[in-house]
Amino acid sequence: MTNTPDTNDKNQILYIYKLGHCQELAVAEYLSLTGLSPKSIRVVDDYLFGYTKLDVNLSGSLVYGGQVLCEYDFETGKNLINTQEQLAVILATLEIPKKMGVSLDCPITLTQVLKITKPLKIKNTLLINRTTPNIGHWKQNQFWVCQVKIGNINYIYKIDSYFDQEFWAKLDMALPCGDMKRGIINLKLARSLNNLTRSKNIWDPFCGSGRNMVSSFDIKNYFWMDDLAPICIDQEVPTNIKFLREFLPKFGKSLAVDAIKGSRTISASDSKFESGTLAGIDDKNVSIVTEGWLGTNITEQLIPATILKDYLWLSKVWKSIIDKASLQEFIQEIVFCLPYHLNFSNISDDHMSQVNSWLNDSKFRIIKLGDRTDYIIYKRAKTKVAHAVFKLVRR
Repeated sequence: MTNTPDTNDKNQILYIYKLGHCQELAVAEYLSLTGLSPKSIRVVDDYLFGYTKLDVNLSGSLVYGGQVLCEYDFETGKNLINTQEQLAVILATLEIPKKMGVSLDCPITLTQVLKITKPLKIKNTLLINRTTPNIGHWKQNQFWVCQVKIGNINYIYKIDSYFDQEFWAKLDMALPCGDMKRGIINLKLARSLNNLTRSKNIWDPFCGSGRNMVSSFDIKNYFWMDDLAPICIDQEVPTNIKFLREFLPKFGKSLAVDAIKGSRTISASDSKFESGTLAGIDDKNVSIVTEGWLGTNITEQLIPATILKDYLWLSKVWKSIIDKASLQEFIQEIVFCLPYHLNFSNISDDHMSQVNSWLNDSKFRIIKLGDRTDYIIYKRAKTKVAHAVFKLVRR
Protein backbone atom coordinates (compact mmCIF):
# COMPACT_ATOMS: atom_id res chain seq x y z
CA MET A 1 0.00 0.00 0.00
CA THR A 2 2.86 2.37 0.80
CA ASN A 3 6.60 2.50 0.62
CA THR A 4 8.53 0.64 3.29
CA PRO A 5 10.44 2.68 5.87
CA ASP A 6 13.97 1.54 6.60
CA THR A 7 13.35 -0.64 9.65
CA ASN A 8 17.06 -1.38 9.91
CA ASP A 9 17.83 2.15 11.10
CA LYS A 10 18.93 1.46 14.68
CA ASN A 11 18.79 5.14 15.61
CA GLN A 12 15.03 5.36 15.17
CA ILE A 13 12.25 3.82 17.23
CA LEU A 14 9.73 1.89 15.12
CA TYR A 15 6.08 1.92 16.17
CA ILE A 16 3.29 -0.47 15.25
CA TYR A 17 -0.43 0.38 15.10
CA LYS A 18 -3.40 -1.96 14.77
CA LEU A 19 -5.84 -0.56 12.22
CA GLY A 20 -9.59 -0.49 12.70
CA HIS A 21 -12.10 -2.11 10.36
CA CYS A 22 -11.83 0.68 7.73
CA GLN A 23 -8.10 0.52 7.12
CA GLU A 24 -7.94 3.32 4.55
CA LEU A 25 -9.59 5.72 6.97
CA ALA A 26 -7.26 4.67 9.80
CA VAL A 27 -4.21 5.26 7.60
CA ALA A 28 -5.49 8.65 6.41
CA GLU A 29 -6.22 9.67 9.98
CA TYR A 30 -2.76 8.65 11.21
CA LEU A 31 -1.10 10.61 8.40
CA SER A 32 -3.21 13.68 9.17
CA LEU A 33 -2.54 13.57 12.92
CA THR A 34 1.20 13.09 12.50
CA GLY A 35 1.70 15.28 9.42
CA LEU A 36 3.59 12.46 7.71
CA SER A 37 3.59 11.50 4.03
CA PRO A 38 2.45 8.06 2.82
CA LYS A 39 6.04 7.28 1.85
CA SER A 40 7.14 7.41 5.48
CA ILE A 41 4.95 4.51 6.67
CA ARG A 42 4.38 0.86 5.84
CA VAL A 43 1.02 -0.91 5.90
CA VAL A 44 0.90 -4.72 6.01
CA ASP A 45 -2.26 -6.70 6.70
CA ASP A 46 -4.03 -4.93 9.59
CA TYR A 47 -0.95 -3.06 10.84
CA LEU A 48 0.74 0.27 10.19
CA PHE A 49 4.45 0.82 10.88
CA GLY A 50 6.01 4.25 11.30
CA TYR A 51 8.61 6.19 13.25
CA THR A 52 6.20 8.67 14.87
CA LYS A 53 4.52 7.87 18.17
CA LEU A 54 0.81 8.62 18.49
CA ASP A 55 -1.63 8.12 21.35
CA VAL A 56 -4.39 6.17 19.60
CA ASN A 57 -7.02 7.77 21.85
CA LEU A 58 -6.60 10.93 19.80
CA SER A 59 -7.95 8.97 16.85
CA GLY A 60 -11.24 7.34 16.01
CA SER A 61 -10.03 4.43 13.90
CA LEU A 62 -6.80 3.07 15.43
CA VAL A 63 -7.17 0.16 17.87
CA TYR A 64 -3.86 0.23 19.73
CA GLY A 65 -0.26 1.26 19.21
CA GLY A 66 3.14 0.65 20.68
CA GLN A 67 6.89 0.40 20.28
CA VAL A 68 8.51 -2.42 18.30
CA LEU A 69 11.13 -3.97 20.59
CA CYS A 70 12.63 -6.40 18.11
CA GLU A 71 12.02 -8.17 14.82
CA TYR A 72 13.44 -11.43 13.57
CA ASP A 73 12.95 -13.88 10.72
CA PHE A 74 10.35 -16.59 11.04
CA GLU A 75 11.82 -20.09 10.94
CA THR A 76 9.48 -23.07 10.96
CA GLY A 77 10.37 -25.43 13.79
CA LYS A 78 12.55 -22.87 15.54
CA ASN A 79 9.95 -20.15 15.97
CA LEU A 80 9.03 -21.11 19.55
CA ILE A 81 12.66 -21.29 20.68
CA ASN A 82 13.51 -18.00 18.97
CA THR A 83 10.51 -16.29 20.56
CA GLN A 84 11.44 -17.51 24.04
CA GLU A 85 15.02 -16.33 23.60
CA GLN A 86 14.00 -12.95 22.21
CA LEU A 87 11.40 -12.44 24.93
CA ALA A 88 13.92 -13.21 27.68
CA VAL A 89 16.44 -10.72 26.27
CA ILE A 90 13.84 -7.98 25.82
CA LEU A 91 12.19 -8.28 29.24
CA ALA A 92 15.57 -8.10 30.93
CA THR A 93 16.05 -4.61 29.47
CA LEU A 94 12.63 -3.18 30.42
CA GLU A 95 11.36 -1.60 33.61
CA ILE A 96 8.42 -3.87 34.32
CA PRO A 97 5.80 -3.42 37.04
CA LYS A 98 4.83 -6.31 39.27
CA LYS A 99 2.08 -7.24 36.85
CA MET A 100 2.32 -7.75 33.09
CA GLY A 101 0.59 -9.42 30.17
CA VAL A 102 2.14 -11.48 27.39
CA SER A 103 0.44 -12.15 24.05
CA LEU A 104 2.27 -14.52 21.71
CA ASP A 105 1.42 -15.77 18.25
CA CYS A 106 3.00 -19.17 18.88
CA PRO A 107 2.18 -22.30 20.98
CA ILE A 108 3.96 -21.29 24.19
CA THR A 109 2.73 -22.31 27.65
CA LEU A 110 2.36 -20.22 30.80
CA THR A 111 5.00 -22.41 32.48
CA GLN A 112 7.49 -21.50 29.76
CA VAL A 113 6.68 -17.81 30.13
CA LEU A 114 6.97 -17.92 33.93
CA LYS A 115 10.48 -19.33 33.61
CA ILE A 116 11.35 -16.02 31.94
CA THR A 117 9.34 -13.61 34.11
CA LYS A 118 9.84 -15.01 37.63
CA PRO A 119 13.61 -14.33 37.74
CA LEU A 120 12.72 -10.71 36.91
CA LYS A 121 10.53 -10.56 40.06
CA ILE A 122 7.32 -10.13 38.10
CA LYS A 123 4.69 -11.42 40.52
CA ASN A 124 1.70 -11.69 38.18
CA THR A 125 1.90 -12.71 34.52
CA LEU A 126 -1.14 -13.08 32.28
CA LEU A 127 -0.70 -15.06 29.05
CA ILE A 128 -3.02 -15.10 26.05
CA ASN A 129 -2.16 -17.10 22.94
CA ARG A 130 -3.07 -16.70 19.28
CA THR A 131 -4.93 -13.44 19.89
CA THR A 132 -4.20 -9.85 20.81
CA PRO A 133 -5.33 -8.20 24.05
CA ASN A 134 -8.70 -6.48 23.96
CA ILE A 135 -9.77 -3.34 25.83
CA GLY A 136 -10.81 -5.49 28.81
CA HIS A 137 -7.31 -6.98 29.04
CA TRP A 138 -5.82 -3.49 28.76
CA LYS A 139 -7.94 -2.05 31.58
CA GLN A 140 -6.98 -5.00 33.76
CA ASN A 141 -3.28 -4.55 33.07
CA GLN A 142 -1.58 -1.77 31.11
CA PHE A 143 1.77 -3.45 30.50
CA TRP A 144 1.56 -5.81 27.54
CA VAL A 145 4.35 -7.34 25.49
CA CYS A 146 3.03 -8.95 22.31
CA GLN A 147 4.37 -10.93 19.36
CA VAL A 148 2.87 -11.18 15.90
CA LYS A 149 4.02 -12.79 12.66
CA ILE A 150 3.53 -10.55 9.61
CA GLY A 151 4.80 -12.00 6.37
CA ASN A 152 8.04 -13.79 7.20
CA ILE A 153 8.94 -11.51 10.08
CA ASN A 154 8.15 -11.84 13.77
CA TYR A 155 7.65 -8.61 15.69
CA ILE A 156 7.75 -8.26 19.47
CA TYR A 157 6.27 -4.98 20.67
CA LYS A 158 4.97 -3.25 23.81
CA ILE A 159 1.54 -1.63 23.70
CA ASP A 160 1.67 2.04 24.74
CA SER A 161 -1.95 3.12 24.20
CA TYR A 162 -5.29 1.41 23.58
CA PHE A 163 -8.41 3.03 22.13
CA ASP A 164 -11.12 3.23 24.79
CA GLN A 165 -13.87 1.54 22.81
CA GLU A 166 -15.94 1.02 25.96
CA PHE A 167 -16.17 4.76 26.69
CA TRP A 168 -17.25 5.66 23.16
CA ALA A 169 -19.80 2.84 22.99
CA LYS A 170 -21.40 4.02 26.24
CA LEU A 171 -21.48 7.64 25.08
CA ASP A 172 -22.87 6.66 21.68
CA MET A 173 -25.71 4.69 23.26
CA ALA A 174 -26.46 7.21 26.01
CA LEU A 175 -26.85 10.39 23.95
CA PRO A 176 -30.45 11.53 24.37
CA CYS A 177 -30.81 12.75 20.76
CA GLY A 178 -29.85 10.53 17.84
CA ASP A 179 -29.68 11.02 14.10
CA MET A 180 -32.00 8.29 12.82
CA LYS A 181 -34.09 10.81 10.90
CA ARG A 182 -31.22 11.77 8.59
CA GLY A 183 -28.66 9.02 8.90
CA ILE A 184 -26.38 7.50 11.48
CA ILE A 185 -22.84 8.66 12.13
CA ASN A 186 -21.14 6.78 14.94
CA LEU A 187 -18.91 8.83 17.19
CA LYS A 188 -15.72 7.04 16.13
CA LEU A 189 -16.32 7.90 12.46
CA ALA A 190 -17.16 11.50 13.38
CA ARG A 191 -13.92 11.74 15.37
CA SER A 192 -11.95 10.42 12.39
CA LEU A 193 -13.57 12.95 10.06
CA ASN A 194 -12.54 15.80 12.35
CA ASN A 195 -9.00 14.44 12.49
CA LEU A 196 -8.70 14.60 8.70
CA THR A 197 -8.17 18.34 9.13
CA ARG A 198 -5.60 19.81 11.51
CA SER A 199 -7.65 22.97 12.02
CA LYS A 200 -9.01 23.35 15.55
CA ASN A 201 -11.99 25.45 14.41
CA ILE A 202 -14.87 23.57 12.77
CA TRP A 203 -18.10 24.58 11.07
CA ASP A 204 -20.67 21.82 10.59
CA PRO A 205 -23.47 23.02 8.27
CA PHE A 206 -25.39 19.72 8.63
CA CYS A 207 -24.90 19.12 12.33
CA GLY A 208 -28.03 17.08 13.06
CA SER A 209 -28.08 16.49 16.81
CA GLY A 210 -24.46 17.59 17.18
CA ARG A 211 -22.72 14.21 17.23
CA ASN A 212 -19.83 15.62 15.22
CA MET A 213 -19.08 18.07 18.02
CA VAL A 214 -19.67 15.44 20.71
CA SER A 215 -17.07 13.16 19.12
CA SER A 216 -14.38 15.83 19.31
CA PHE A 217 -14.99 17.31 22.75
CA ASP A 218 -11.27 17.03 23.59
CA ILE A 219 -9.49 17.56 20.26
CA LYS A 220 -10.99 20.76 18.78
CA ASN A 221 -11.38 24.32 20.04
CA TYR A 222 -14.53 25.74 18.43
CA PHE A 223 -17.63 24.31 16.77
CA TRP A 224 -20.22 26.29 14.81
CA MET A 225 -23.30 24.19 14.07
CA ASP A 226 -26.19 24.72 11.68
CA ASP A 227 -28.70 22.40 10.05
CA LEU A 228 -31.56 22.25 7.58
CA ALA A 229 -33.98 21.24 10.36
CA PRO A 230 -34.82 23.91 12.97
CA ILE A 231 -35.41 21.26 15.67
CA CYS A 232 -31.73 20.31 15.52
CA ILE A 233 -30.50 23.80 16.42
CA ASP A 234 -33.33 24.74 18.77
CA GLN A 235 -33.63 21.50 20.77
CA GLU A 236 -31.37 18.57 19.94
CA VAL A 237 -27.94 20.21 19.94
CA PRO A 238 -28.52 22.01 23.28
CA THR A 239 -29.87 18.77 24.79
CA ASN A 240 -26.81 16.77 23.74
CA ILE A 241 -24.39 19.47 24.89
CA LYS A 242 -26.07 19.58 28.32
CA PHE A 243 -25.90 15.78 28.55
CA LEU A 244 -22.23 15.75 27.53
CA ARG A 245 -21.28 18.21 30.28
CA GLU A 246 -22.87 15.87 32.83
CA PHE A 247 -21.58 12.63 31.30
CA LEU A 248 -17.87 13.41 30.88
CA PRO A 249 -16.94 14.02 34.57
CA LYS A 250 -18.07 10.46 35.37
CA PHE A 251 -15.09 9.29 33.30
CA GLY A 252 -12.63 11.93 34.49
CA LYS A 253 -13.05 13.98 31.31
CA SER A 254 -14.25 17.49 30.56
CA LEU A 255 -15.61 19.43 27.60
CA ALA A 256 -12.68 21.30 26.04
CA VAL A 257 -14.42 22.49 22.88
CA ASP A 258 -16.44 25.70 22.83
CA ALA A 259 -19.68 24.46 21.26
CA ILE A 260 -21.42 27.35 19.54
CA LYS A 261 -24.76 26.39 18.05
CA GLY A 262 -26.02 28.29 15.04
CA SER A 263 -28.56 31.05 15.35
CA ARG A 264 -30.61 29.84 12.40
CA THR A 265 -30.85 27.04 9.86
CA ILE A 266 -29.28 27.16 6.42
CA SER A 267 -30.24 26.25 2.90
CA ALA A 268 -28.41 25.95 -0.39
CA SER A 269 -29.28 29.53 -1.29
CA ASP A 270 -29.07 31.11 2.16
CA SER A 271 -25.71 30.16 3.58
CA LYS A 272 -24.16 30.96 6.92
CA PHE A 273 -21.17 32.24 4.93
CA GLU A 274 -23.16 35.24 3.74
CA SER A 275 -23.91 36.39 7.28
CA GLY A 276 -20.20 36.84 7.97
CA THR A 277 -20.53 35.47 11.49
CA LEU A 278 -17.74 32.94 10.94
CA ALA A 279 -15.40 35.66 9.74
CA GLY A 280 -14.93 36.81 13.33
CA ILE A 281 -12.14 34.27 13.77
CA ASP A 282 -8.81 35.98 13.33
CA ASP A 283 -6.52 33.03 12.76
CA LYS A 284 -7.84 32.43 9.22
CA ASN A 285 -7.99 28.69 9.77
CA VAL A 286 -11.47 27.20 9.79
CA SER A 287 -12.50 23.86 8.28
CA ILE A 288 -15.88 22.58 7.26
CA VAL A 289 -16.34 19.06 8.63
CA THR A 290 -19.68 17.31 8.33
CA GLU A 291 -21.29 13.97 7.75
CA GLY A 292 -23.76 15.73 5.52
CA TRP A 293 -27.19 14.59 4.55
CA LEU A 294 -27.28 10.90 3.56
CA GLY A 295 -30.54 10.88 1.69
CA THR A 296 -34.14 9.75 2.00
CA ASN A 297 -34.80 7.12 4.70
CA ILE A 298 -31.49 5.32 4.34
CA THR A 299 -32.59 2.48 6.61
CA GLU A 300 -34.68 1.04 3.76
CA GLN A 301 -33.83 -0.18 0.28
CA LEU A 302 -34.34 2.71 -2.13
CA ILE A 303 -35.21 2.66 -5.81
CA PRO A 304 -32.84 4.23 -8.38
CA ALA A 305 -35.23 7.12 -9.08
CA THR A 306 -35.16 8.21 -5.42
CA ILE A 307 -31.38 7.86 -5.25
CA LEU A 308 -30.92 9.99 -8.37
CA LYS A 309 -33.27 12.63 -6.97
CA ASP A 310 -31.29 12.76 -3.72
CA TYR A 311 -27.98 13.02 -5.60
CA LEU A 312 -29.33 15.88 -7.71
CA TRP A 313 -30.29 17.79 -4.55
CA LEU A 314 -26.91 17.05 -2.92
CA SER A 315 -25.08 18.29 -6.00
CA LYS A 316 -26.86 21.64 -5.83
CA VAL A 317 -26.26 22.01 -2.09
CA TRP A 318 -22.57 21.14 -2.15
CA LYS A 319 -21.86 23.17 -5.29
CA SER A 320 -23.37 26.17 -3.49
CA ILE A 321 -21.41 25.60 -0.28
CA ILE A 322 -18.11 25.08 -2.11
CA ASP A 323 -18.61 28.20 -4.24
CA LYS A 324 -19.36 30.31 -1.18
CA ALA A 325 -16.49 28.78 0.79
CA SER A 326 -14.19 29.85 -2.04
CA LEU A 327 -15.03 33.47 -1.27
CA GLN A 328 -14.01 33.13 2.38
CA GLU A 329 -10.24 32.88 2.85
CA PHE A 330 -10.64 31.65 6.41
CA ILE A 331 -12.14 28.37 5.11
CA GLN A 332 -9.07 26.26 4.37
CA GLU A 333 -10.34 22.68 4.15
CA ILE A 334 -13.61 20.78 3.69
CA VAL A 335 -14.19 17.21 4.89
CA PHE A 336 -17.58 15.74 4.08
CA CYS A 337 -19.46 12.54 3.30
CA LEU A 338 -21.78 11.55 0.50
CA PRO A 339 -24.15 8.57 0.64
CA TYR A 340 -22.81 5.53 -1.22
CA HIS A 341 -25.57 3.04 -2.02
CA LEU A 342 -23.93 -0.38 -1.86
CA ASN A 343 -26.66 -2.14 -3.85
CA PHE A 344 -26.51 0.51 -6.58
CA SER A 345 -22.76 1.05 -6.76
CA ASN A 346 -22.91 1.95 -10.47
CA ILE A 347 -25.17 4.92 -9.70
CA SER A 348 -23.05 5.90 -6.69
CA ASP A 349 -19.76 5.63 -8.61
CA ASP A 350 -21.14 7.88 -11.32
CA HIS A 351 -22.18 10.49 -8.75
CA MET A 352 -18.81 10.36 -6.96
CA SER A 353 -17.06 11.00 -10.27
CA GLN A 354 -19.02 14.25 -10.60
CA VAL A 355 -17.54 15.81 -7.45
CA ASN A 356 -14.66 17.24 -9.46
CA SER A 357 -17.17 19.14 -11.58
CA TRP A 358 -18.40 20.90 -8.43
CA LEU A 359 -14.93 22.38 -8.07
CA ASN A 360 -14.90 24.14 -11.44
CA ASP A 361 -14.24 27.84 -10.86
CA SER A 362 -13.81 27.18 -7.12
CA LYS A 363 -10.75 27.65 -4.93
CA PHE A 364 -10.70 24.01 -3.80
CA ARG A 365 -9.24 20.75 -5.07
CA ILE A 366 -9.64 17.13 -4.00
CA ILE A 367 -6.99 15.49 -1.83
CA LYS A 368 -6.79 11.80 -2.69
CA LEU A 369 -7.70 9.81 0.43
CA GLY A 370 -8.42 6.35 -0.92
CA ASP A 371 -5.92 3.82 -2.16
CA ARG A 372 -7.80 3.37 -5.46
CA THR A 373 -10.14 6.36 -5.58
CA ASP A 374 -10.26 9.99 -4.48
CA TYR A 375 -12.50 9.02 -1.59
CA ILE A 376 -12.74 6.40 1.15
CA ILE A 377 -15.74 4.08 1.46
CA TYR A 378 -16.67 3.62 5.11
CA LYS A 379 -19.22 0.87 5.60
CA ARG A 380 -20.49 -1.27 8.44
CA ALA A 381 -21.94 -4.76 8.35
CA LYS A 382 -25.61 -5.08 7.37
CA THR A 383 -25.88 -1.51 6.10
CA LYS A 384 -27.35 -0.53 2.75
CA VAL A 385 -25.73 2.90 2.59
CA ALA A 386 -22.05 3.62 3.23
CA HIS A 387 -20.20 6.91 3.64
CA ALA A 388 -17.98 8.16 0.82
CA VAL A 389 -15.46 10.39 2.62
CA PHE A 390 -13.94 13.31 0.69
CA LYS A 391 -11.40 15.97 1.59
CA LEU A 392 -10.97 19.29 -0.24
CA VAL A 393 -8.17 21.80 0.34
CA ARG A 394 -7.76 25.37 -0.84
CA ARG A 395 -5.70 25.62 -4.01
